[in-house]
Amino acid sequence: MRGTFWGFLSQVLEPAGSCRRAVTRIQTLWRARHLPLPKNDPAAYGIARARLPLRVLVRVSRGIIERLTSRPLEGRRWFVMEGTSLPLPDSPKNAAASAYAPGKNPVVVSLEGPCAASLI
Repeated sequence: MRGTFWGFLSQVLEPAGSCRRAVTRIQTLWRARHLPLPKNDPAAYGIARARLPLRVLVRVSRGIIERLTSRPLEGRRWFVMEGTSLPLPDSPKNAAASAYAPGKNPVVVSLEGPCAASLI
């Protein structure tokens, strides 16, 4: 789980971070620590990442927020940006006009917004 967590963290912090890149970073870290290398399999990493316990991710998020908000702010408030994305269905007409097969067009909407750190 430790490797999966560090891979996930690196993936979140890197714009457009891919599963393949996360696996490479995990392998690099394990090599530096003289540990047995995990398989070079992004699909296996994706499955392991989906099994990361939500309670661990929440605990890490809260710990980061507590450390950040414990610093003097000189009258300012901390906000945390939360974001996700959702795939949207595409029409057959739009899909036919694109380079993607019907049902495979990567139409995605991004949802982002600030959240007061004191609410988390």
